[in-house]
Order: sequence, then structure tokens, then C-alpha cells
Amino acid sequence: MRVDCQKILDQQFPLNSTTAKLRENPVTSSLSNLFSAWIRYGTRLVAGILVARSLGPELKGQFSNLVLIIDLYLPFLLFGYAGGVLYYGIRNVIDLRTFFWTGFVLVLSIGLVVVPPLFYLSQTGGLGTIAAEVDPFEIGLILSICPSALLNQYAQRVLQSFHMFRAANFREVVGSLTTLVYYVCTACISTINLTHAIIGLAIGYYLQTLLNLIFVIRIIGVQNTWDWANIFKPWHYGIRVWLNFIISRSSEQFDHIVLTFLLNPQAYGIYTVGVSLSSMVGHIPNSYAQVFFNQVAVREVDHAVRLYAMAQRFTFAFTTAVAVLLAIVAYPLVRFMYGTAYGDAGMVIILYTPGLIFQAAARMSVKLYAGLGRPLKNSLVYFVGFGVSLPFYILLIPRFGIFGAAAASSIAYFAAFAFSFWQIHREFAVKLRDLFGVRREDLQVLQQQLQKVPVFRRFFTVPANEISKTSITE
Repeated sequence: MRVDCQKILDQQFPLNSTTAKLRENPVTSSLSNLFSAWIRYGTRLVAGILVARSLGPELKGQFSNLVLIIDLYLPFLLFGYAGGVLYYGIRNVIDLRTFFWTGFVLVLSIGLVVVPPLFYLSQTGGLGTIAAEVDPFEIGLILSICPSALLNQYAQRVLQSFHMFRAANFREVVGSLTTLVYYVCTACISTINLTHAIIGLAIGYYLQTLLNLIFVIRIIGVQNTWDWANIFKPWHYGIRVWLNFIISRSSEQFDHIVLTFLLNPQAYGIYTVGVSLSSMVGHIPNSYAQVFFNQVAVREVDHAVRLYAMAQRFTFAFTTAVAVLLAIVAYPLVRFMYGTAYGDAGMVIILYTPGLIFQAAARMSVKLYAGLGRPLKNSLVYFVGFGVSLPFYILLIPRFGIFGAAAASSIAYFAAFAFSFWQIHREFAVKLRDLFGVRREDLQVLQQQLQKVPVFRRFFTVPANEISKTSITE
């Protein structure tokens, strides 16, 4: 007897009455996110090794500061618009099929307008003293990515609002692979310099923009219409998310912001290598974090909280295992992949990975409140992270450099999680023990969802009557 496992999950975590049928099974989406994340991480890792070995620590530090402008500072300038598009799209408040081109024009305009002020800030040291040392031509080259990067952020939220995670993942994988191919070809012909590194990054972004347009036109079927009445509506929710977004992203990369002003390019280049390798701790939970948000956004509060506790149990299990393994092999791994010039990145990994365990857990707490439509709750979490980290950065970085920054970041991530859990415990009576130790019923629900994925279905032979007894409402 075949079992509709999605129906069972919906009975245990009921959808609200306004929700349309999800396009993808949650586990299918999570697996797609996970596999694509590892592919992207692998391609970016190889690309990063090619760039780091070719540029050396000093130019690697300059390149990392330029990437920070696109990855961190630039998304702030949408003022939460993309987040509002995702939220209202999921809840069917805005019909994104008729709205898409209206938002597209607005986001493109923002991407063009922000280039001159960002160029000025980079030349005057406002985006880091390291960026101020970079040639203006290369600054202009990296800023040419701005319109494409913002359009990708907007289009990704549109795809996610239709639960099309595999499409969003596909274009990111293709973009990363294209950048890697460019670096390999360049390395075979000559040596990768800073200009080559930026061009490879730009090609990947432009190709992703093209793929996004293909997906929304051909798969979603956006219409050639305008919805000027709703052009600013995403900001109604997005502006509330925006403050939280700035605080959360800045908190997660506050060390990078501070170090671009305090360190020389060589030390910063070594630090970014350690942080990049450490990031694999969060890959598994990151794969289902956005899926978790979508599921929370369409469920009632009590069911969302139970789903949160189960997600945290998996999160702590995954991140702890990866962090321990990574810390053990840190030094030989860095020297083998990047060379002895980056050897100090090994200690950065050892000091940084414990904090990433709690960072991933805090992110799940943030997704819970965001999915419940209360994003400002999360601002307090990140304010606590800022408040704790700042004195440690001031105290430790001048004395211990990149090692002090890594240790201070771990302390800040732990403080952010502790406060986020205190909020949830106080409001929803979730106990700390509920977040640790994967339970039998968690594995049963995971099995139920894996059975919906054809490639895994043949591995399970659980009778239908056994599955129907499964409950995670205890």
C-alpha cells in the first residue's frame, strides 16, 4: 500500500487555510539545497584555492574585501524589498506572476543608482582601508556586478515563493561552475591576477541573471503586465525585515567588517581562508533553513513551534559532528589545500567552528519568528550579538589579530543563540532539552519524507499502518 507521507506531515503540522499546495516536497527541497550547496561549496573551494595560490595572501585580502562589498553591503540597499516579495508571494497577497516586471524595474534602478556612492566610499576608505588600496579600475569592475547581484536576489525570492528551490539552486550551481571554468582556463593560459578574479566572479553573476529570467518566464509564466499599485507594497513587510537583515548579516560578518579596517591585506587574506573552510559547518542546516521558513509561514503557531524543536535537534547533531571533524584536520587541511603561506588559517578554524554551531541554531530561531510574521523580534537577538562581540573585538583583535577575531565571533554567536532561545522559551515554553538529541519520531518523520523522493523510496519498506502510527506531537 502506497502512503501519502506529505499528507501525514500536514496532518501533524497542519497548513493554514490560505496556503496553496507546495510545489516541492520539503525534504526534496532540502536535499536539493544540500546537494547544490555542496556543489557550490566544492566549486568555490577549488576556485578559491586557484585564486588564493595565484594572488597570495595580500591580493587575496584585497579580493575578499571587494567581494564583501557585493555579498554584504550591497543587499542592504534593497531595504528589505526582496524579503517582502517572498513573504507576500508565499501568502498570495501579491500575485507575482503579474507583479514580477514591476519589481524587476525597481530593483534594476536601485542597482544602477547605488554604483556611484559605493565607488566614492570605496575610494575614501568608507568600505574598508583594504579596499581603498585597490586600483579604481578594479573597483569599477566589481561594482559593475551591482545591478545583476540585486536582480538575482529579487528573482531568487520570487522562485522561493513558488517553492522552486531546485530552480534557484540550479542557477547558482551553474554560475559557480562557470566562474570555476573561467579560472581554470585563465590559469592554464597565464596567471590569475586580481582583474581576472573579478571578471570570473562577474561572469557567474551575469549568467545567473540570465537563468533567473528564463526560469520566471518559462516555468513560472510571469505575464507582461504592470502592477504599479503594489510596487512599494513589499516594503510594508520588508522594511521591518530590513533592520533585522542588516543586523543579522552584519552580526554574522561583523568580524569581516572590523578586520577590513584594522588588518593589513595579508592578514585578512589568511583569515578569510579559515572562515571559508569553517563555513562547511552550516551547510546542512542552511539547506533546510529556508524550507523551514516556508513551512512555518503557512502553519499555525503551535505546530510551527514543534517543527522548530525538531529542526533544532537535527541542526545541533549535524553541526557538532562537522565542527569536531573539521577542527581535528584543520592544520593539515589548510597546508595541503592553500600552502604554508596560509598556515595560520588552521587556528582560525579551530577557534571559529564552535561558534558556528550556535550560529546555525540561532538562525533557526530567527526563521521561526520571521515565518510567524514577527521579524523585529530577531533584531534583539542580533543586538545582543553585537553588544557581546564589540568589547571582545576591541580587546582581542589588537592583541591577537585574526585569532582574537575568531574567538570573539564564537563568543558572539553563542550569546545570540542563548538570547534567542530565552525568548522562545519564555513565549512558547520550549525547554532546552527539547533542542538536543534526535528522537525516534524525528527519524520516522524524516523517513516519511524521504519516501516521497523516488531515489530513496526503494530503501524503505515500512508498512503503511506503521507509518500512520507515527506522531511527533508528544
